[in-house]
Amino acid sequence: MFTGKKIYYGKAPSQFGLLSLPEEKHDKYTIIVMIHGGFWQSFADLTQLQALANDLNQRGYAVWNIEYRRIGETGAGWPDTFNDVIDAIDFLTELAYSWPIDKHRVIILGHSAGGHLALWAGLQYRNQALDQSDNIHRLSVKPRLVVSLAAVSNLEDAWQRDTILGKHSPVTDLMAGTPVNKKVDYQLASPFDLLPMQIPQILVQGLKDDYVPSSMTIQYAEKAEKLHDNIQLILDPDANHFDLINPYASVWKRTITAIRETLKA
Repeated sequence: MFTGKKIYYGKAPSQFGLLSLPEEKHDKYTIIVMIHGGFWQSFADLTQLQALANDLNQRGYAVWNIEYRRIGETGAGWPDTFNDVIDAIDFLTELAYSWPIDKHRVIILGHSAGGHLALWAGLQYRNQALDQSDNIHRLSVKPRLVVSLAAVSNLEDAWQRDTILGKHSPVTDLMAGTPVNKKVDYQLASPFDLLPMQIPQILVQGLKDDYVPSSMTIQYAEKAEKLHDNIQLILDPDANHFDLINPYASVWKRTITAIRETLKA
């Protein structure tokens, strides 16, 4: 199999991705942009999703497994971490000149905090609310599909849950403040507040998840459907937070099937 090639989309140390292609040759491949989680913190990196990237290559997909500036690094946080994700996705236009990838068949897939960034990026493609800030980069590559795996889809809700439990919330670090003193920024950064997306979405959630409550994903799905978004909700009664990124887990098989069926539609 083609080993992942490290390619920089920006000048900062964490502004890079690993591009990997299937072994089977094609003129152009559907490309899946992968965004890892880890509470947006620098202790986590893109190796979290390497097993999934390998699995996707074996299934015939190209993968752009991206890194981005995380809390603890210079320049991380709102809005620059978000802009890194946009820049990494838009860099596919450049990659398409040198690599056999189809920039018109782009899937964005993220897990946990990366799921939040995946949903946000999909919403950013069309959402006029984001025009309120000149500091936010606009997405030019239109995704065919956005897949969230236990996404932190509502930042204020996540912050409130941590606060009720007496915990310091990583959302506070991401946003450099709380919903009390940064309300507008929270609204611009939270997928739940930016709906509808008008791009097909697959939302995957394990009901044994101890990190992201299923209620958050369900509430996001309900609001999106009321606003006429195309939503597939996969609730797995036996899956925990990390089963969703285990290529051997049954919930991943369900996710792959849903991706394939959506692309056929």
